[in-house]
Amino acid sequence: MRLLRLLIPDLPRSSGGDLRRRKIRGIATMLAVFLVGSVGLAVGLLAAMFADDARRTQQQLCEAQLREILHAAPSAAMAVVSTDPLATPVAVPLPPACRDASLSLKVTEVSPDRRNVQALAVFQRFHASETLEFQRQGSTWKLQSATLTPNTDHLHTTSPQP
Repeated sequence: MRLLRLLIPDLPRSSGGDLRRRKIRGIATMLAVFLVGSVGLAVGLLAAMFADDARRTQQQLCEAQLREILHAAPSAAMAVVSTDPLATPVAVPLPPACRDASLSLKVTEVSPDRRNVQALAVFQRFHASETLEFQRQGSTWKLQSATLTPNTDHLHTTSPQP
């Protein structure tokens, strides 16, 4: 108590109980501030985790939709593979349920008897592509292979169109 009076000269004279109560209140206040901070940190971490899970779920849904759209590419490519290889990309009509999606095909000539068709599927802000290789057999074109273009980002995002 004497040391406290030397350090804090304005300390009122009272019994030792008041000093103990003040110490306990100070500790309780510090503990309350620490707990509130801990709860705030936990809420922030949970919010970040939920946002990350929502983003991942959205990506998986878009990836599944893009795979479904790319399933339509080979049959649509059979109709356009015989067209002029220098033509602009051809938009493939999709069912009304896929109103947020698009599929375009671009034909390139590798040799007179070989053509590649690049299929680009776009859904919301994501896109995926595949290359279809066709070979002429007589008067018809036959699909030789279909290669999904590897993506480094799992799915690429496109910038929103104004």
